[in-house]
Amino acid sequence: MSESLSVLVLAAGLGTRLRPYTDIIPKPLIPIVDKSILEHQVASCKKLREKMPVEKLFVNAHHLADQIQEASEAFGVDKVYVEHPQILGTGGPLHRVWKDGWKGELLVLNGDNFHGFDLAAFVLAARASEAPFALLCVDFPNVDNLQIDVRGRVCGRDGKYSIGSAVRKQTFSGVSWYGPGALSRILDSDFNVVDFWAREAHAGRFPLAYTEQSQATWIDMGSPEGLYRACEARLLELGVDRWVSPDISTGHFSTGAGTVICEGAWIGDGAKLDHCIILPNARIEAGEVLSRIVAGAGFRWML
Repeated sequence: MSESLSVLVLAAGLGTRLRPYTDIIPKPLIPIVDKSILEHQVASCKKLREKMPVEKLFVNAHHLADQIQEASEAFGVDKVYVEHPQILGTGGPLHRVWKDGWKGELLVLNGDNFHGFDLAAFVLAARASEAPFALLCVDFPNVDNLQIDVRGRVCGRDGKYSIGSAVRKQTFSGVSWYGPGALSRILDSDFNVVDFWAREAHAGRFPLAYTEQSQATWIDMGSPEGLYRACEARLLELGVDRWVSPDISTGHFSTGAGTVICEGAWIGDGAKLDHCIILPNARIEAGEVLSRIVAGAGFRWML
């Protein structure tokens, strides 16, 4: 099997659960404390490059694609695939990369997940398994929808397909690896990549269910609650319990643990914030006392 590897970050989503914020900024560029989620994904790819060769870093874009393109260029992304006029879902972008000429291995990362995975370990395990593709699985009982058989293969996905007998369930993390053969069989009509998984399973080609990192940090930041939990996890990584952007003068308001104030926010005198995420361009009036909210320009989400 080829060991020529590239990475694709899926960053085309509409971010409907985070509207109205995502009406003006694409979900992958929402700040998670000091960096956007896309920048976190790119950083994880750079760590991967320290352990194994990675030829190219690709990103796909659709919603507010110009912002994704500008940020990707700044982050050192090799190519951005803009989906226009229609979004291609989760399978179509993989086919597009293959059709464009990439015939090696492809590591795929969802652009709305904050994680602490060792991606190199996952790729090496996928290669060693000799499976055509592999799915990184996590323990998240609320959406345990992947069916895993006794041989450690994904044999079904709740509501979509089921082949054989499952002995346990886990959750798809949004991180996957496709060998060259599997990548060549994905169709441009596979809007949902699960359709490809089902077709492969019916043909007897099951993916590896990689569960060795099922307890690692993994957060879907595509909802207000997920955004808050991702910020909590990032604060923990930074070794601090709160964070205020360096561009904001302090001393005229107070912050409690779990509070993040992003660049471009405005905080009035005497405001008291506890366990709050204050996004760029949000305005907190003088004397306001707020707890457990995510605030942006013209909206506030209670947690």
